[in-house]
Amino acid sequence: MTQPLISVLMPTINPIEGLRRALESIKKSATHFDAVQILLRVDDDNQQRISELPELEKEFGVTAFIGPRGRGYIEMGQFIDDLMTLAKGRWCWLFDDDAWVEGDWQTQLEKIESGENGPACNSEFYVLGQSHYSNWPNSGPPGLIMPTVICKKLKHSNPVDDQWLSVVRQNNWPVQLLKGVSYFHDGRVR
Repeated sequence: MTQPLISVLMPTINPIEGLRRALESIKKSATHFDAVQILLRVDDDNQQRISELPELEKEFGVTAFIGPRGRGYIEMGQFIDDLMTLAKGRWCWLFDDDAWVEGDWQTQLEKIESGENGPACNSEFYVLGQSHYSNWPNSGPPGLIMPTVICKKLKHSNPVDDQWLSVVRQNNWPVQLLKGVSYFHDGRVR
């Protein structure tokens, strides 16, 4: 395979139903799923999730990094650093395992150049539970997409999505909104 367009970074611990919904939404909304690299970070003591990996690999082509649980969410930065060792895409998408996406994100992302000077990308809309938000004019951190060349240089810290958005703002990069794309999140506000 040539270089993937995007590496989807997804630490996962939530129930399999949410993870499957996330993966199915990425696959369904992709125009060329073969250009999508999906990377899961799985705790080495999560035997249930480890036993599900062969089926997820077969259905979605996932690659898993299996590592120590550590202190859970507090160590999200380390989990992303683990996944960065496997990331090969031009872009990295920090994707929650209790989220899903709708809309043609891939066609738009293919037309945007990524590099040392940004930009970052995000969905036009963010939906948390029953609340719908526009990401215009300032993007929020959930579902942020960053150039891999930048992400590979970071020592990730928690919360990673806030760290990425701080990099964007400190460098005055634009955030390209992917028109008509919605990032839905079942998670809780932090």
